[in-house]
Amino acid sequence: MDLNRRTAMAAGSGGTARAAAHATVTVQGESAVRTNIPVVRDRRAAGGRYLGLRTTRKPPARTGWYATYSVRARQAGVHALTAVATAPVETPHTEAVASYLHLSVNDGPFAEIARSQPHWYESRPAWGDLSELDLGTVELRGGTNTFTFRVTEPTVADAAPAYVLALDHFTLRHLDGHPGLRELSVPRHHEGAPARLRLTLDGHATRARRVRYVVSDYHGRRVAAGDVSATVTLPALPPGHYRVEATPPTG
Repeated sequence: MDLNRRTAMAAGSGGTARAAAHATVTVQGESAVRTNIPVVRDRRAAGGRYLGLRTTRKPPARTGWYATYSVRARQAGVHALTAVATAPVETPHTEAVASYLHLSVNDGPFAEIARSQPHWYESRPAWGDLSELDLGTVELRGGTNTFTFRVTEPTVADAAPAYVLALDHFTLRHLDGHPGLRELSVPRHHEGAPARLRLTLDGHATRARRVRYVVSDYHGRRVAAGDVSATVTLPALPPGHYRVEATPPTG
């Protein structure tokens, strides 16, 4: 299938989706500006069609099976990303599984949309084998943004490996009060190496942010606490698992 095979207009001229009220924008799966994945007709889909991949053919090495979208955001900042699509693990309403997705925003590096099995399993049913998926958060700039979803690995479908994806639509909703904490962890470390508390925001901060934190050991004993806005070096800790609690960032 050739690139630029189909440019649908359901989400706006040239496949560009325009933001609605409340800084929310929904993009139809079939409205990709560039893709090598077929479009399938189905009256159950939001626009009567969806992006549907199911093949045993290996994808092009350079691009994978992919779909690129142009998305216009009214507000810059962190957005929640959800989709009506097939999940990569079984859910209560279907045993059908899809390939894992990779996402690139504004031509940045691809990152796998990886979540725990319980996260995917708890997805609500949409229609057919599709579910309402929580895909995490992304940071957008005001105006036009580029989204590329990519599949590079097969999944087990009908007892045989195949590349599988069904995407009806995805939605971006601006989150007030962000950036917030994305990651809160004390990565596993070796005896003698410094223990470092890692606090990661889900977007760029335009001003200094302060986070109050508490680190406790397996038995609930407090081993560190503070109120900082930078990388924290912890006391000498034995290897093990530690619980970290922190307040939302404040300006």
